[in-house]
Amino acid sequence: MEILKMPNNRIAAVDNLSNLLHENKIDFFVLNGLSLTRLDFGSTWSNDDGINFYVFSKDREKALTLLKEHLQTSEDDSSGYCQYTIGSIPCKLFYQTAFWDSKSKQRYWDNLIDSYFGDILDHVWINDVEIPILPPTLYAINLFAHIYHLYKSRSQTIEHFLEWKKFFEEKHDEIVEQELIAKLDKLGMLREFKAFGAVLVKALDMDERSFPCTITDSDQSSMVEIMERVIDN
Repeated sequence: MEILKMPNNRIAAVDNLSNLLHENKIDFFVLNGLSLTRLDFGSTWSNDDGINFYVFSKDREKALTLLKEHLQTSEDDSSGYCQYTIGSIPCKLFYQTAFWDSKSKQRYWDNLIDSYFGDILDHVWINDVEIPILPPTLYAINLFAHIYHLYKSRSQTIEHFLEWKKFFEEKHDEIVEQELIAKLDKLGMLREFKAFGAVLVKALDMDERSFPCTITDSDQSSMVEIMERVIDN
């Protein structure tokens, strides 16, 4: 279990949020969206980073009521998240961890995420606070979903690939390859996952041993098109 260091205001915010949810028996995890991937790497968060978290659907209504009673609500967007403030720290409760391009994929993913509460989650110690997070295998797919969504909307930048690369370099030994491939197959996204992985290995010089799938010539065929779109952004 990792022990990470964060600025005191972040420690207080994570501590307060975690304690409030745990005390009320609400299952959650820190989502670690692209803005929070540093949490997985053990470095210090910047002062601009907030806290993104997910509450399981079984507890969501209870959590929404509880948080509105205890925290300052600075934004309420029923389509994707509710935003709160703890001290000066923005905290977003997301209703979904990732967005897929079909109802069947979305339903599979949402159900999968909701099956990961309790002991199935990983945990990280941030100073003296134990925080639940997604296991690396599932988080690898979740990161990819964000990158792919940004790619399709033409808002992706090279920095997103660099964050994904850093994640694999730090966490590849903890990713279960067969589990990852099975889930990507179920989503019908294994080909796209490997094509994006080819960018990391062939264009960004990541050690191919850090990527959980073997990159083939076929996987590399889309790399130029992907990079051209990314560079244009």
